[in-house]
Amino acid sequence: MKNVIFSVLIMMIFFSCKKETAMPAPHEKDAYNVLLLSKSGDTTTLPTKWARIQTTGLDSANDGKLRIVLLGYDGNGGYTMEVTNLQNGEVHLDWGWQGVNITSITPVSNMLHANETKTFFLQGEAKIGRIKVKAFGDCGNSSELIINITALILPVVYLDYTVTYDDDLGKTFISFAVEDPTQVNWIVIQKVINKVWKQVAMIPGDDETKKYNIKL
Repeated sequence: MKNVIFSVLIMMIFFSCKKETAMPAPHEKDAYNVLLLSKSGDTTTLPTKWARIQTTGLDSANDGKLRIVLLGYDGNGGYTMEVTNLQNGEVHLDWGWQGVNITSITPVSNMLHANETKTFFLQGEAKIGRIKVKAFGDCGNSSELIINITALILPVVYLDYTVTYDDDLGKTFISFAVEDPTQVNWIVIQKVINKVWKQVAMIPGDDETKKYNIKL
């Protein structure tokens, strides 16, 4: 990926939401694709969003009696959590959340045997917030452990995506907005050339720009 980025740096177009920059070569009416590369490694392809690849240890918390690890986020409000009972007795888990509005937890049993590790899948919202869990048992209760769902964990969210072609000007106009501009690292524009997707522009993200208007 680094080699690809380096090879296309000369193609960068610096612009803001108040300016439009034309490409040096003409672009005819054709199929275009826009990819948003986030600072956390997610790729959002307009209009189809790609889910995050499951990874290990996006966030974790531990108090000596209970350990929780956010193993992965699926790009659509699904959180995979690994919970380990660090005590020598059975415990019951009490879940809580803030902002992410968890609607289901699988498996439904919240019991963990002594020193048992269990993986839970929580379905909720793709929002910044918190997932909380506390263990209760005869050997003692854990503190309330918190997993913070931050913008770095969530994928780039885009809005108002349009691609139009102006016959009079012979130009293609690509417009879209992003919900959180601080998460957009690069904008890659692709076009079908000889039946193959080819990169025609690569633009650095702007932490303050929500609305992008690109003219090719």
